[in-house]
Amino acid sequence: HYGTRPLPGFADEAFADPAFARFPRGYADTLADRLYDDLHDTGCHLLLAPYSRLFVDLNRPRDDFEVVAGAVRSERGVFKTHFRGGLQIFARPLSPRAAERRLREIYDPYHRSLRAQLRELRQRHGRVVLIDGHTGSPRKLAGHQVVIGTRRHVTSRRALNERLGQCFSDHGFEVSFDVSGYAGGHTVCTYGQPREGVDAVQIEVNAGLLLNSSFEEFMAARRAGREIKVHRRNMERLRVCLREVLVEAAREAEGQIDGS
Repeated sequence: HYGTRPLPGFADEAFADPAFARFPRGYADTLADRLYDDLHDTGCHLLLAPYSRLFVDLNRPRDDFEVVAGAVRSERGVFKTHFRGGLQIFARPLSPRAAERRLREIYDPYHRSLRAQLRELRQRHGRVVLIDGHTGSPRKLAGHQVVIGTRRHVTSRRALNERLGQCFSDHGFEVSFDVSGYAGGHTVCTYGQPREGVDAVQIEVNAGLLLNSSFEEFMAARRAGREIKVHRRNMERLRVCLREVLVEAAREAEGQIDGS
């Protein structure tokens, strides 16, 4: 949920209310772009989605939506067309044909690329670790600082999960595993096959750690288009920690291959 952009050619007038034009950024994970976007300098492969999940949510099953009276209706699925109370987000309904076009042009290429990279890296190195990085709402994560989701050690091996958790603990962050609602989404559930050489881990960082303001102040600033106040020390601590997480993931995978 890294992407913040609207779809190409998507005008503000396409929203049911002019205020909704801020939603593409609002539906993105808070400050995920600053937290994760330069990790490629560690040697890992980054796959970043530019478009907001408001339009296509790549961490949902492809068929996770309904068609009601000839139009797509989805509150929490692969598309977002309505709020939970039923209020329509866009001025015009999303037709099944337009929905399929979005899936073909955005969803399918992303997952095709992800599958190809996992296959190529698995063949080259013997094992691969997929990390699905997120930042989560302080309200929903409550007192949890970092949550590691593995579907109770199904999508990746326990030894790896504990090793990654220890990285965060060593930097002073509280770590929880498989918290309800954050135990691992579509991506890790689809691609995590430890017995086949692919471990998949979801990392959810509480966005409150990254903010130098209350969540309410942050939301007000985002709605008004003002600059977000970033907690620079925590941001840097987490960025350093994430680099160590990637290094430890690679070491643990190499240990599995050479039997050490």
